[in-house]
Amino acid sequence: MTLLAPHIAFLQQRLPIEWRASPNTRDSYAHALRLMFEYASDCIKLLVGAPAERDAECRCAWRRIALVSERGT
Repeated sequence: MTLLAPHIAFLQQRLPIEWRASPNTRDSYAHALRLMFEYASDCIKLLVGAPAERDAECRCAWRRIALVSERGT
């Protein structure tokens, strides 16, 4: 996670100053990054797990993606 810290800090500093982003925009970006990190974490876990476990986890991940898509968040 330390390799990502400079990029996150860059966004935290630049969004409000240079782009004049509102607090809602900054919150949206932060939420999107969190979702991306959670998805990447799930993908890494899928690659490491046993085949049967991987299949079950994959189905679960697709269900979560479908749920989020339906909600529009």
